[in-house]
Amino acid sequence: MPALFISQTRNSPLETAGLTVQETVWSEPEGEPRPGFRDRTCVRDGQEVWLAEFSESFVKDDWCTEGHLFHVLAGESTLRLRDGGRAIRLRPGDTGILLAGEAHAHGIEPAAGERIQILLFEQP
Repeated sequence: MPALFISQTRNSPLETAGLTVQETVWSEPEGEPRPGFRDRTCVRDGQEVWLAEFSESFVKDDWCTEGHLFHVLAGESTLRLRDGGRAIRLRPGDTGILLAGEAHAHGIEPAAGERIQILLFEQP
C-alpha cells in the first residue's frame, strides 16, 4: 500500500466540519520551543486536530513514524519519505494520508524562505 495519497480540494476539513482556525479553541504548545516550528491542538468528539507551522529554520532531528491525515492550509514545502528519499511538493489545498510505521517514515523539509501551515488529524 502506498505511504501517501494526495488530492487537491477547495475546502479544508475544518471548514467542511463547520469550524474555522480562528474560532476553534486551541491549546497552547507544551514542552520546549523548537526553532522553525509552532503548533496548537484541539480535540473535538475524541479526534485530535493539530495545527502545525514549519518554516525555513526548522531542523528535522528524526523521521516521523506517526500516521496522519493532513491538509495544507497555506504555504509550500517538501515532504520527504525515508523509503528511497522520495520528495513530494506540498501546496495549499493538498490533502493526504500518511500511514503509520517505520516503513512510512516521513518529514517536512522547508527550504529558504518557505513556511507551511498544515492541519494534521491524528490516527487513533
